[in-house]
Amino acid sequence: RLIGTRYWLIAKLGEGGFGQVWRAWDHTASADVALKFLRAKHRGNAINERRFRRGARELSKLRDNPHVVSVHEVGGKDGPLEYFVMEYLAGGDLKQAVCEGRVDAEAALKMLVHVARAAGEMHQKGDVHRDVCPSNILLTRDQVPKLGDFDLVRVKQSVSGATATG
Repeated sequence: RLIGTRYWLIAKLGEGGFGQVWRAWDHTASADVALKFLRAKHRGNAINERRFRRGARELSKLRDNPHVVSVHEVGGKDGPLEYFVMEYLAGGDLKQAVCEGRVDAEAALKMLVHVARAAGEMHQKGDVHRDVCPSNILLTRDQVPKLGDFDLVRVKQSVSGATATG
């Protein structure tokens, strides 16, 4: 399926509570990318739509960190579909890699150190990922770990002293 005039969907990579991630071909850049779509059950729900966009924005702010998934485009729309575009990581996720025997325990621990540093950078800015787990740690073809899936990120409050729940 063609998304807009730029992205050709190739294969579904996975899905979670908020979205589905697809491998796609970017005709403009002549490269593979990953598109994350907001799930149909969340469309029309302003809170969930904001959370989806906020996750993409927060992820894009960390683009200079080599251990965070790079976001190329935030706020894509194609009819009722809302999506954002990320780098495609051919190594799958850490959970798959460990289960398939492609990554041993020692290598996984070294990867977690890099991901913890990336999460630490977020924390220094006042943001908390809240969903660091093996399936949200993606790997490049060369097994460089990158933290992804920022749907549950808690963003620092902009008003001094303000608190919120939920």
